[in-house]
Amino acid sequence: MKRPSEKHTDLLKDLQALSIITIERFDPVYMKRPVKQTYEVPLEKGYTVMDAMDYIYQHIDGSLAFRRSCRCGLCYVCRIRINGKARCPCKTYIQDKIFLAPLSGKKVIRDLVVELD
Repeated sequence: MKRPSEKHTDLLKDLQALSIITIERFDPVYMKRPVKQTYEVPLEKGYTVMDAMDYIYQHIDGSLAFRRSCRCGLCYVCRIRINGKARCPCKTYIQDKIFLAPLSGKKVIRDLVVELD
């Protein structure tokens, strides 16, 4: 897991509104069980869960694995469980607290990426 960037740390000092995002992380090559990791991201109006995952990847932890296929004609490829329900992170708006996990019943490749049928 990577150290947060200075830009991220400075941004959090200036913000009052934060979203707490807990992600179920798993790499079957190195881990026996999933672990939960929590991140703080800016809570901005119109921010989607995908925006938050991008923020985590770019500013906090570049090892986070997830799928993104917006504007590629592959809708629903990015689906994950958001607070226990299967949803598209690109169409779900961020909240104060969110729990993200891979889709149920699918083989986890790494973190939020599952094997596609």
